[in-house]
Amino acid sequence: MSSHSLDLHRRLRIGCLRYVQRGHLVSFPSGRTRDTSSL
Repeated sequence: MSSHSLDLHRRLRIGCLRYVQRGHLVSFPSGRTRDTSSL
């Protein structure tokens, strides 16, 4: 279970990084848009 969640988190992080590199602002449902810079 933990490994599966980690994989999902990794995919999300990779996606976020790709979006940031493209210059797109990713708006999370939690309301954290500046969290991508800390990644």
